[in-house]
Formats: sequence, structure tokens, C-alpha cells
Amino acid sequence: GFLSDGFLLTKNGLAWLAGQVSFGQFYNPEQFRNFGIGVANGALWTITVELQFYLFIPIFCLLTARPKWSAILTPFLFAVSFISYCVMDHMVNGPGGFTGAPLAFKLLHVTLIPHLWMFLLGILLHRHFEKVKSWIEGKFLGWLLAYVVFMALLALLIPERSAPWYLAYLPGRTILAFATISAAYSMRPLSERLLGGTDISYGIYIYHSVVINIIVQLGMMNSMLSVASVYGISIVLALMSWFLIEKPALACKALSPSLFAGLFKRREAPPEGG
Repeated sequence: GFLSDGFLLTKNGLAWLAGQVSFGQFYNPEQFRNFGIGVANGALWTITVELQFYLFIPIFCLLTARPKWSAILTPFLFAVSFISYCVMDHMVNGPGGFTGAPLAFKLLHVTLIPHLWMFLLGILLHRHFEKVKSWIEGKFLGWLLAYVVFMALLALLIPERSAPWYLAYLPGRTILAFATISAAYSMRPLSERLLGGTDISYGIYIYHSVVINIIVQLGMMNSMLSVASVYGISIVLALMSWFLIEKPALACKALSPSLFAGLFKRREAPPEGG
């Protein structure tokens, strides 16, 4: 197999396990390079970045509470992040690929710094959603077409890895973001009828890469049927995850605050007969 006996008890194995239960999900030991596409679960590195965003939000809101500070800090962070993203992308996805990239840029890839500009676009959209809602609701096909046309023109007219090609990340990712959000706000009655409140997005996000790896490892990723299998198996796993893990966990959100409130009330209540 791709894992030697006793791997989980080695330093690399223990480090990998520690990463999976903390914030180091991006760590991928060399033992996994011979499994599937070479990365155990290619989606998990984004969890590390997401956790950093959660820590960043209260700090950002505090620092930008005053409009004057917000007008200075937000564009500055956006510019620094976008530039670092372009440099990082060139280093980890350039001629040498991710494997040959310097370690510093690999680590930069799993920090919020190069991805912050896209997060700031999301914050901007959230804060002004009522103003742009009419551009989004029911417009998914239009935004999707715009993205396809933009990417086709980019491929035809702009040399890959040139300065204009990197600058095109800004409009390209912005159009893609609008297309993605528009998809959530288009044909909502149909979505509600099909899913009935079932949310399989997180399960697909977590499990699809594992499914791809297994099919590649088995040598079966060689037809459109294989692609359809990835979709089908991922959806089944996501449904199981929703009903067995996520939905019960979400139900505890209302329980936990009331439980703690009850404990504090009992502690504060005076003793009977006192």
C-alpha cells in the first residue's frame, strides 16, 4: 500500500493526525504522494485559511470601525493581498509546479494573506448587498455566460503568466464570485423543492477529493462515467454527512446556550429556605 505499517505512530503520522484535529489540515506527508493525485484530501488546506479569516474578522471590524480608517486600511490590505497572491501563484503554479516551489511560498499559500483580497470583495458585497441584489437575483445564466466569455477571451488574447494575465485575476474572480452568489439566489423555489432544506454543500466540499483519489488509485478515472461516479458518490456521502453529523450538530446550537444559561441560573439561585 501507499502507507507503510506503523505510519501513524511515526513523527510524520502523528504530525498529520495533529493537523487533522486542529488547524494544520494542509499538511500532506510524503507517504500520500503515491496515493491518487498525490494529496490525501486536496480541499482541506482551505479550512486552515478559513479559520484565519474567522480570527481576522473581529480585528478588521475593530480597526475599520471609523470610516476614515476603513478608507485607508481596506484598500491597503486589498492591494498587498492581491500582489502577494499573484507572486505566490507564480511561484507555486509556475514552471516548477507546487513541488518545486520554495517552502516560504508553500506556507504563504496556506495563510490568509494572498487570499484576503477575495475575502474583502465578499465583505464589500455583503455590506452593500441591497444595492447590488437586483444584479444578482435570477441572473445566474448571465453571469455564467459572462465568466465563460471572459475566460475564453483571456485564453485567446493574453499570454499565460504575463503581467496582464495576472491582473486579469481581479475581474475574473469578481465575475466568478457574482456567478456563484447569483446561483444561490436564482431558481430558489426549485432548490427548496428539490432539497427541502437539506444542505449538502459542506459534505461535497469535504468528501469529493477523497472520492477522486480512490477512483484514480483504482485506475478507473478514464471516462465520463467515472466523472459521473465522482458526482454520485460525493452526493451520497454528503447526504449521509448531513443527516448523521451536520444536522444533529446544528441542532445543538440552540441547546448549548440554553443549557449553559440554565446552569448559571441554578448556581445563582438562593438555596431553598434561605
